[in-house]
Amino acid sequence: MPFLTSRPCKATQTSQLNYAVTDSGSERQVARALDESHRVGAWVKNVRLDFSIPYQHQGVSHSFFPDFIATVRDATGALNNEHLVSEVKGLEREADRSKDVGAHLRR
Repeated sequence: MPFLTSRPCKATQTSQLNYAVTDSGSERQVARALDESHRVGAWVKNVRLDFSIPYQHQGVSHSFFPDFIATVRDATGALNNEHLVSEVKGLEREADRSKDVGAHLRR
């Protein structure tokens, strides 16, 4: 999926895309961990994919775009129907807890 960006990119091994756009050093660390994990079948940085999770915060509807989406292997190494959705954060804010509730409701 070609697109231009001025943000830093990290080459990938097991991502569905050959580069991951990263917004921080923490995101680069997560991308590296996903690439190196034997429990991850494939992963992608959620940039321009339009995958969002709806949530409510203080009675108002919002959506957030998690940073990463990955397929997960079970203990035998087989892919299952589970996905890991990851949001990389520094300090947690009150609204972040509402996002977590929204993500769990979407399962």
